[in-house]
Amino acid sequence: MSAIAAQIFPNEVKKAGDFFKSLGPQTGIELYEREEQGGGCRYLYRLSYGNKIVALRLSVLKDNRISEVDFFLE
Repeated sequence: MSAIAAQIFPNEVKKAGDFFKSLGPQTGIELYEREEQGGGCRYLYRLSYGNKIVALRLSVLKDNRISEVDFFLE
């Protein structure tokens, strides 16, 4: 998240950081899906942490600003 998001939502940024740190070192990343949208692009990544996989969705606007972030353990 951006520095501005960290100021606005400090608890959410801390929770996200704690979640990813709890998984240990990242061992891989794969772009699983890319979808063009009228206002930008949506990406789905699969992040590997040993035997655990995290799905990470990002929506990016035409001006390269991130408009949405979501992640969950598969």
